[in-house]
Amino acid sequence: MSRYNVAFILTLIVLLSLGLKLYTIDFSIPVNSDNMIFTLDAISYSNGEIFISAKKNPGWPMFASLFTHLIDSNKFIDYSNLMRVLSMGISLLTILPMYIFARKFFNEKYSIVAASLFAFEPHLNFNSNLALSEPLYIFVMIISFVLILNKNEKFIYFSFALAGILWWIRLEGITLFIVISIIFFLNFRKTSKVIPKYLLCIVIFILVISPNLFLREQQFDDPFYFKWNELIDMKDDKNLQTLNTSKLDIQPIRGSVLKIEQILWGLSIFETLIHVLFPYIIILIPFGIFFSFKIFDQNSKLIKANWIMILVTIGILTIIFTINPDRRYLFQLYPYFIIFSVIPIQRLIEYGSNIFSFDEGEKNIFLIVVVCIIFVLGGLFTTLRFGPSDLIYENEKIEFVRLLNENFDGGILDAGNAIEYFTYSQIVDSEGIFDKNKPKNTKDVSLYIYIPGSVTQTIVSEKSLDELILNGKEDGLKYIAVKKDETFIHLHFLDDVYANEGNYPYLKKVFDSNEKGFQKLKVKVFEIDYKKFANLN
Repeated sequence: MSRYNVAFILTLIVLLSLGLKLYTIDFSIPVNSDNMIFTLDAISYSNGEIFISAKKNPGWPMFASLFTHLIDSNKFIDYSNLMRVLSMGISLLTILPMYIFARKFFNEKYSIVAASLFAFEPHLNFNSNLALSEPLYIFVMIISFVLILNKNEKFIYFSFALAGILWWIRLEGITLFIVISIIFFLNFRKTSKVIPKYLLCIVIFILVISPNLFLREQQFDDPFYFKWNELIDMKDDKNLQTLNTSKLDIQPIRGSVLKIEQILWGLSIFETLIHVLFPYIIILIPFGIFFSFKIFDQNSKLIKANWIMILVTIGILTIIFTINPDRRYLFQLYPYFIIFSVIPIQRLIEYGSNIFSFDEGEKNIFLIVVVCIIFVLGGLFTTLRFGPSDLIYENEKIEFVRLLNENFDGGILDAGNAIEYFTYSQIVDSEGIFDKNKPKNTKDVSLYIYIPGSVTQTIVSEKSLDELILNGKEDGLKYIAVKKDETFIHLHFLDDVYANEGNYPYLKKVFDSNEKGFQKLKVKVFEIDYKKFANLN
């Protein structure tokens, strides 16, 4: 194929991918979770405040700060949308490195198929609109991996430099350093001065990450300090599960002693992986894995490198899943599964079967049909699984948290993700005005900590309501917010509280969304009467 035809087709793929991304995005709703922390950090960096989060590496917000300093607005939504546009743009730009990566394994036509599999992948398209770090992470990771596969030894140094940058973006970026180190010795073990060359690669990697380590030393008196280290070392599960997220901004985790429950959480990575491979990679990947062991069109070294990347990453992520089983960790595997997913398509079209075969014209037509099917499946899944936000519902959640902060004070248990905008309500005033110059607490994980006169979120993982209340007082728990039929799995015992509140005299209802005229948000807030509970028990 001519370069012009390749460029034209890739441009068309980018435009189609943009359409799928725009279908799921809503520019009228502010970011409200990790993406909010990234946005606030980016604003702080653009104001010249240099700090390191105790929990996350700062690569994504630091990169975004190059653009946030161009905005002068008192509306947080403007910064939210800038972060969304940046992450979406990076995701679109990654289609080109994906094509270049695929060219290591296939000719132009099948590399275009690989680019299509990446561009139309529903989970990636939805994630790219959330202002999170995955798009930049995947972009840097693919380029680094392509460079380590290059026969020119000079490129390996750039690969290790990018591995250092990847670690700046996410902590698990250290995986790439391990992978490219293995590939380095497999590919260059017979060359002269291999050890000195590798030592130089290590020096380059350390030089790139050293400013991060220096900042951690300055802030936490330990260059390798991460909040996860401290949490994993804690022995008391209860303390791990009831930490106040307004101060520590952590997910509930399950202690440092290996337990059956932890092992199961770790092994859940394989179930989660099956889910994220829908709707089309799940069909292709079994055949691709089979054909990867019967190679005759691809370079065996490259296939081996792809396997190393997949297996090492899954091995490390299995450990991470014992602490935090988040499917977003698996998104970095898409490029490598896509390579294996294209192999069966290539085999079918190029070699047919005992029953049929294609001439050159039919091969081109069939390839077009394949790309169209990929687009249709990706579009259908995007429509059914990641449709546009329900504006009424989202705005009611924002209004709900505003009412909480105006009328209540104390720790609140969010049993169904009803108060996900509570940090947003703290950073804007009653008229939605946002002060981008608010100072950063550099010793803390989150930007905004507990403000007297407002609610603060508390996480608990007790197995019964009685246990929750018995432990709640010392944890500062005052209120429980329960959504109708939407409580978290580990808090399902609160479903009955919503439906049969009269059975719980020690829980005083202080808020009911139905009474406030909410249309779609069905939530009740109960204040715990600890004295009445003690008398009844």
